[in-house]
Amino acid sequence: MSTPDNPGSGQNKYTFAGATIEGLPTRGLFKSEGKYYLTINVDDGEVGWTSREVRTKGSVVVWSAVEDKHEFACTPTAKLQVALYKKHSARPVEHLGTALSPLSNWLIATNAVPLVPAFKGGGSSSIQVKLLLVQTKDSQKEMRGLDTAHVAIQGAAAGAASLGKLPSLNALVVAKDGAEHVKEIATGNIAVGIGSAWEPLLDRLDAFTRVVDAVAEVHPYAKMAWTVLSAAYKLVKSQQDRDAKIQQLVNKMKDVYEFLCDANELRNDKAREGALSRLVMQTVDCGHFISSYAKSPSFFCRLLEQSVSNLSSKIDEYSNSFDGLMQDFRNGSQLRTEIATVRILADIKDLAADMDLRDIPYTDGAGYELSRRCLPGTRAALLDEISEWASADAPDTPRLFVLMGPAGTGKSAIAHTIADRFEKLKQLGSTFCFSTNDTGRRRPESLFRNMARDLCRQRSAFKDALSKSIEDDRSRCGTKDLQMQFEYLILGPARLLTVSGTIIMIIDALDESATVEERAQLLSILSQRLQELPAGFRVLITSRAEPDVQDAFDPSSGTVIVRRMPTMASDSQLSKDILHYIRHMVSERDGRLPSGLEDSACETLAEKSEGLFQWAFVACRYLKGKRMGESTVERYTLLTKPGNTGLDSLYQLVLSQILDPTPRVLQSFQAVMGFVLTAAEPLSMEALDSLLQTLRPEESIDVYGFLPFLGSLMSGVGETNVTVRPLHSSFSEFLESDQRGGVYHIGKSGHHERLAKASLRLLNRRLHFNMGGLETSYLLNSEVKCTRKLQDRIEEALAYACKYWGRHLAICHSGFEQYVAKEICGLFMEKFLFWLDACSISANVEFIVPSIILAIDRVRHAGTDVHDMAKDAIKFVRFFGQPIADCAAHIYLSTLLWAPSTSKTIHIYGPKYLKAAQVVSGRETLWPTCEVTIREHNDWVHCVAFSPDGKRLVSGSADKTVRLWDADTGAAIGSPLVGHDGPVRSVAFSLDGKHVLSVSKDSTLRIWDVKKRDVIAQQLSGHDSVSSSITISSDGRLVAFCHSDHDVRVWNIEAGDTIGQRLPGLNNPVVCLRFSLDGERLVSSYANRKVRIWDTETGGVISELKTADLGSIILAVAFSPDGRQIVSGSNDGTIRVWSAETGDLFGQPFIVGSTAEVLTVAFSADGKQVVYGTDEAELGLWNLELGKRKGAPLEGHVLHIPSVAFSPDGGRLVSGSWDNTIRIWDIAAESSITQLEEDTRQKFVGVAFASDSRHLVSAGHGEKTGLLYRWDADTGRQVGEPFGAWETSSLCSMALSPDGRHVITGEQDNAARLWNTETSPTLHQALSGHAGPVWALAFSPDGRQVASGSGDHTARLWDVRTGQPIGKPMVGHEGDIYSLVFSRDGKRVISCSADHTVRIWDSGTSEAVDAPLRGHDDEIFSLAISPDGKYIVSGSLDKTLRLWDAETGLDLGELRTGHRNMILCATFAPGGRRVISGSVNRSIRVCDIESNCPIGLPFVGHANVVRFLSCSPDGKRLASVTGETVIRVWNVEPRLVSSPPSSVPEPVEYVRDNNTAFVSSFALSPAAEHQLQQPYLVDNASDVGISIDFRTGWIMGNGRDYLLWVPVDMLRRMYTEHCPVMIPIEQMVTVDLSRFVHGERWTECYDPDA
Repeated sequence: MSTPDNPGSGQNKYTFAGATIEGLPTRGLFKSEGKYYLTINVDDGEVGWTSREVRTKGSVVVWSAVEDKHEFACTPTAKLQVALYKKHSARPVEHLGTALSPLSNWLIATNAVPLVPAFKGGGSSSIQVKLLLVQTKDSQKEMRGLDTAHVAIQGAAAGAASLGKLPSLNALVVAKDGAEHVKEIATGNIAVGIGSAWEPLLDRLDAFTRVVDAVAEVHPYAKMAWTVLSAAYKLVKSQQDRDAKIQQLVNKMKDVYEFLCDANELRNDKAREGALSRLVMQTVDCGHFISSYAKSPSFFCRLLEQSVSNLSSKIDEYSNSFDGLMQDFRNGSQLRTEIATVRILADIKDLAADMDLRDIPYTDGAGYELSRRCLPGTRAALLDEISEWASADAPDTPRLFVLMGPAGTGKSAIAHTIADRFEKLKQLGSTFCFSTNDTGRRRPESLFRNMARDLCRQRSAFKDALSKSIEDDRSRCGTKDLQMQFEYLILGPARLLTVSGTIIMIIDALDESATVEERAQLLSILSQRLQELPAGFRVLITSRAEPDVQDAFDPSSGTVIVRRMPTMASDSQLSKDILHYIRHMVSERDGRLPSGLEDSACETLAEKSEGLFQWAFVACRYLKGKRMGESTVERYTLLTKPGNTGLDSLYQLVLSQILDPTPRVLQSFQAVMGFVLTAAEPLSMEALDSLLQTLRPEESIDVYGFLPFLGSLMSGVGETNVTVRPLHSSFSEFLESDQRGGVYHIGKSGHHERLAKASLRLLNRRLHFNMGGLETSYLLNSEVKCTRKLQDRIEEALAYACKYWGRHLAICHSGFEQYVAKEICGLFMEKFLFWLDACSISANVEFIVPSIILAIDRVRHAGTDVHDMAKDAIKFVRFFGQPIADCAAHIYLSTLLWAPSTSKTIHIYGPKYLKAAQVVSGRETLWPTCEVTIREHNDWVHCVAFSPDGKRLVSGSADKTVRLWDADTGAAIGSPLVGHDGPVRSVAFSLDGKHVLSVSKDSTLRIWDVKKRDVIAQQLSGHDSVSSSITISSDGRLVAFCHSDHDVRVWNIEAGDTIGQRLPGLNNPVVCLRFSLDGERLVSSYANRKVRIWDTETGGVISELKTADLGSIILAVAFSPDGRQIVSGSNDGTIRVWSAETGDLFGQPFIVGSTAEVLTVAFSADGKQVVYGTDEAELGLWNLELGKRKGAPLEGHVLHIPSVAFSPDGGRLVSGSWDNTIRIWDIAAESSITQLEEDTRQKFVGVAFASDSRHLVSAGHGEKTGLLYRWDADTGRQVGEPFGAWETSSLCSMALSPDGRHVITGEQDNAARLWNTETSPTLHQALSGHAGPVWALAFSPDGRQVASGSGDHTARLWDVRTGQPIGKPMVGHEGDIYSLVFSRDGKRVISCSADHTVRIWDSGTSEAVDAPLRGHDDEIFSLAISPDGKYIVSGSLDKTLRLWDAETGLDLGELRTGHRNMILCATFAPGGRRVISGSVNRSIRVCDIESNCPIGLPFVGHANVVRFLSCSPDGKRLASVTGETVIRVWNVEPRLVSSPPSSVPEPVEYVRDNNTAFVSSFALSPAAEHQLQQPYLVDNASDVGISIDFRTGWIMGNGRDYLLWVPVDMLRRMYTEHCPVMIPIEQMVTVDLSRFVHGERWTECYDPDA
């Protein structure tokens, strides 16, 4: 601590630089990190601030970052108070303690100060605080201007101190062109002169630093340059990485600084200060580049992977920059660059190297086109005005220019011409043209994505900045939210740039981007946020003068230039331009007009155009068109006939000359154009013809007889495979308007009917087996190499029918489905798999389920069987979506294999595919309960709710967004609703479903219009201290929230204010709030365990729950639908039901789990069921009538479940989780697993091999019963009846005696029990004496004693014969004891603890032998002793396994296990040379002690953390337990002799996520008759063999061949050669591969005649 220089009565200035908290309780394995923050107050709160939140599981928290620094002023006699707080996920903030002392004491204190506990009766606190306080000297004011420079210099120095070494080039596999040259450079073939270049440079730079000491702008950066360059020099010199280009760059810098040091004018020439400053900053950049090049393996490897020219060009860029900077210095001029980053940091360069622009979706065809430019010489004045604006770099130039005008006035031609001009000037950033003819692709959400990628083109600096803006969050690349797109793709990168000159971006036809509602957000961003771009950015927008567009861009604001397209009256040049255009278009190649036309004809046409270029365009194309029997003069005469003015008249004229006005012709025209304009996406003439030809002859229409003659009105009609679109949107509007179109009006009726009929007929005619003509089943669709894209094998019309038949059928008039019932039946009952095949090949799988759902009600009329098949098809595609999309061949080979036995699909199609694999055991009976999983949130999902009609969902997340979803498909509805500045904690729909309400931790309530997707109101303003206890009534009228004063307010949304009185908070934090269904009552729970029911209108207390005997805090509450009951969930894992009127408890509590916290509860609509979610990811249903849980928990989530809701019809559930997912469950269709009785699905906590190595003993428990079983290790079958059964649900440990006659079990209720394996009853009464859970048990070598370790921090010895304790407890550990073992002679007991230590005890005296063994940095969970008794191993949460000398306690060091996560269990193999360990990352590894390295391949397949291991006495097998319902028995020997595949870099890389297992052969059953008859040969050159990917479900051969796909949950139960047994064996999945055809023979699987 520093001491104040001038104590006195006046105020001094002080700096708080940081704090340290010590003595916090460490967090256990299964708990999340603790979240702590401080509040510091001076003079009773006159000065105060709050620190940032720090997270840790450890006992120490440190605040020492730059942002922790805080300056304040006070008198030396002031008192300073520090308070420590801890945040909880599901309950209020906890105040841990306070320290108060005079400021002078804090300044001189050298030791930490104890905190006084916040709660009375808390006893003395072991938590201490230490502050870093400094009195600020006045002289430091002079240094403030250089603070930034000093921080930068210190950062550079720190970076230099931590620089590593170059990677060894000899260890790298070099495979790129030019890499040999780089290798030659790096391995020393260019090895001369580096020192001679660097050392003089550093000398010159040091001298330069001294010379410019007085130049304030330059000196700090010069020092930074010297620091960075010297560090780079040490790296390059020490590694001898002497790249010739690097040396040239060093020489260049040396010459520069030699010149500067010899210059006499450095000190006083102000004109050159800027150039000097830029020069030394360039040196810093260059130094960072060289350091990154030298120190970072990843940076260096990426350079190797690129061409050598990239590296050379970067160095040349720096070298040329120095030349330019030197010229600036000589001239005293200011630097001007096109685009320069403020600083090219190494981390930006690294990100840029990693970034793949393909992560940002791009819409092709939306850019500018040369053919659409203005004719040279026309529109000159307007083009010049826009060009002058776009080139002006004055800072006050408006960023935005909006050009408005009616349709056909030539706005788009202006936009395309400007784009071409500025492209040639290298100043075009991007062009995006909207079009009503392509609204499916050119959407508002496509604009900023295209802009970002266009700006990266030819602008590496923008790409670097874009990488920095996106960082590692790839979700920002694909987001559809316009605000996020603009922020991260455009504005964020632009702010990182310094733009000199201008960059123009062009948006054409903004009015065609979407409907008025859909484009509202885009208009808002363009009109309001473009001003935030740097001054050099310009945006040109063209649009019709629609009301919303005019309202958005106000020319009086001064931030936008708005121009109207000139008219004939306002611009005399316009008529001349149109005349010039007409002459150009009509004239022949030799410049002459067509025969019979005079010069005056062009003038007449120009007058007829009335200033519309579109009229001139259509008229000229009509004149130039060829039509039998009509001359050019005749067509001219018709065009100039009096009365034909305007576009509509022109369209009428052109069509009248093309079409005979007979009913038949007009009907055919309307049908063709109805297809064109009604189609969900534009189609080519070829596709249109294919669809129309499926209709009956009387309905069929000749596309080629109409469309080719519409060239003056339509594009794409000159080629058969180009999409057909109206040339101008006005033509579509003309045809769709009955008033404007007249006889050519296409109408609305019949078009969807014809498209639906044509699509269904085409599907039935063209779908067939193997739509892609795949020659092998080993390749994914994306890997198939062919002369054309695989997608192109599905013709355009068929792909269209695959995607949109359901959409058209759903829109058809009622009863139409009867006319296509035969086609619907054929699609589902005969062609369904072929439809999936076609969608897979054409990459359209995402359209399948929406198409069925849209048409499902219409399908019902095709028959019950068809309707049932359609419903099953939805489940089939949802469940098998991944393999269907990945590989079309595996639709037939894999998906049919795994469909449940009751699936309609398997019954209808299975018999046709007999040459396929067949499930022998473990097949599911019903479809999984979880129908849909939504994974699009980027952070925790806090809240979910159904819409009143059950068709939509709304969710709120910690990513600050509100999202809407389709409840049937899980598809996102629109882009995220963005605006909150904090996590969204509560959401609800309004009663009519038109609005969504959201409340956030930012203390705001937002009301969103669902259709317009915009905020229509924001409330709760002025309530800045709203806590996390927030709820919205189900009808969306009321919001209840708690202030930091613990009082509750009820907010009326319509009134925009609180109602009634404050609801007093009992001086305790509010934990949870919920409204009754009618909103008239509110229930609130408090941290003091009280619960009150309030009248929301009056604020009066109606009743209080009788919780006096409750020993837990209620975290979740909910009213029943009738309001008469309240369900509660507590932090002790219980659920209770109370009377809302009397407060009485109904019945007994339902116990979810002794360690779980119930975070959320909800009643079903009928009030008969309650759903709950816990902090242990358990989601379950409680049947109130039966008083028990309905089936087993719903499995899927892996983290906290804070929100659940029933659908209005009660048939479905939605749950939101901290694993960032939302899951939708079909609870009406339970899976076979949920129907099992709970006690038949016991969760195993321990297992041990008997001495014969053939049998196993297990300990486990069901919902209420503990069970001990014997198992046959060869077959996995139970041996006899359970020999132990008792009431418990808290079993946590077990041990088997050496002779196998006794078993001891430990429980969390502090008891241990001894059992005789030969007689069923317990051998003794429960062994009682511990005051905490019995976590650890061990038998002595002779089996006469048992040692137990407990959560009470003690170990005890027990006599097996008498069941009595032996001696006194072993006391000394300061944390829970998790594991213990006996020495081989039984004289000592070794224990490990949460206190990070291992202790050795004398078993005779119960006294500790010597001091604790220290070496671990976290809780120690496992111990094992070698068979010879020489070694002890300990596994810890610090991710290490340590070896100790059992005799001396000497730490022999860390064993290299290959694990990269916490180690929970360990055991020695019988030989004693190898240690087997299990980890939190779900893998098991074997380590050889002598070589100290992992050997063989990891044991992979568990779905949860590995908690318990047992190796058979003969060393051949290993049993593992994870707390799940299965025991795995592994074959050890094959695994130990196998080596990791050489084709992957290192075992660590492919097991880090524990997703891949390797086996030597493709066998999924132990039975000989189930093995492959068509062999699969493992390449001799491949070490990989057969690999099993537990992330994707694919079983692969030779590292490249996709053999079979398996659902991941079934894959974890699959038989393999390394895990041949699972217990109970009934859960193991085995597959008969004897008839399985694969590879080039895969098509033999299909028998069309079966």
